[in-house]
Amino acid sequence: MKSPKDYRAPCLWRRPLAPLWLRPWYDGPATWSVARLHLPLSRAWAETEAERGSALERYRSAEAAWRHGFFAAASPGPEDLARLEQSRRRAAAAWMGRRLRHLPAMAGAPAAAFAIEPPDAVEARHAERLEAPEAAFPLPDAVPRESHTLQQGAQESVWLCFPARDGSTAWARLERPAAAARGAAVKGTVIALHGICIEADFWPRSPDYSDRALAAGWQVLRLEAPWHGRRRRPGTYGGEPLIARGPAGFLEFFELAVPELAVWTAWAKRQGPVAWSGVSLGALTAQKAAEVARHWPERSQPDGLLLITTAADVTQATPVGSLGRLLGLRARLQAAGWTEPALARWVPLLNPMGGPVLPPERIRLLLGSADRLLPFAQGAALARCWNLPARRVTVRRQGHFSVSLGLLAEPAPLLDLLRELA
Repeated sequence: MKSPKDYRAPCLWRRPLAPLWLRPWYDGPATWSVARLHLPLSRAWAETEAERGSALERYRSAEAAWRHGFFAAASPGPEDLARLEQSRRRAAAAWMGRRLRHLPAMAGAPAAAFAIEPPDAVEARHAERLEAPEAAFPLPDAVPRESHTLQQGAQESVWLCFPARDGSTAWARLERPAAAARGAAVKGTVIALHGICIEADFWPRSPDYSDRALAAGWQVLRLEAPWHGRRRRPGTYGGEPLIARGPAGFLEFFELAVPELAVWTAWAKRQGPVAWSGVSLGALTAQKAAEVARHWPERSQPDGLLLITTAADVTQATPVGSLGRLLGLRARLQAAGWTEPALARWVPLLNPMGGPVLPPERIRLLLGSADRLLPFAQGAALARCWNLPARRVTVRRQGHFSVSLGLLAEPAPLLDLLRELA
């Protein structure tokens, strides 16, 4: 992985080509590819987990060696750490890439192992949380454990983890800019929350908009969301329970992910201000946490917030969005007994209801006017609900994928927020 100093975005991300393809036309094919190619291939990949043989075993062996070395009492040394990370990356990519073996047999394959839980099951599991909103997202009593530092060019990487409430382990990767690697203080921390099915630590490194924060002197804490990456549940692909389980999936995901942000924020605030930056599912998580954080100690509250492609109402936006329509989510919800009133009952645990802990001058939104996956009108509704001035909301003539990818080429919303915090 190249350091921020040496980083050069591929030509497709730079002018003059970027404006030609980071436009609404890109999102139709991208959404179709996710629904009809990536998800069915991932489902077939997950179903054959026990049959993946050597690729899975190589990954498990590389991951075990990686953990032993990176979290050993004494560092094995920079060259060994680099070798362990390279070995883990290669094994993970080979394991994930076995999806392609299912191309010949994917016709008619499902996008997920749908098992939408009915309203009465959700009622039994979550009814008590509705009665005490301030206690609906209990804070973990945890302090992240830090790995040894990996030096890659002029940049440093550290992995952090702590026990999660569901029995898994919460993971994050901290990337420090070149100046910090030379001993200079960082300006603060951007906590980056990814979208659904994104597992950046398991694929070859690709450019990301938060790289711009590194170049600006901020460190970036890239979270691994529940049910993704190392937290993936056996027999599923990364993020699948959110697609397959309906409201129950989102309720349990937020129950885990929202309070974990308090732990990561308290850790990062020791080194300056903290900005939360969420894309799509990450934005939905961050906006709910920004409301819940009113019940948290100040050390766990963010100093700034950037939401990229978001929606005011999770229960309405996800079934009617372009991906939801391709997957037939509305019909599946109705078949499981989910009426509009039944969905509305759980809005207090899913949507940002009472306003954020931050004032408007610490919040920025980036929306695509052609977003059909989380419809633009839903993002605009959140801006109105939070009384955000027009200057705090950037609207680009792009769709769901093109607006977030385009932030790498046009990073003003992120950099403007960081300048305000610094």
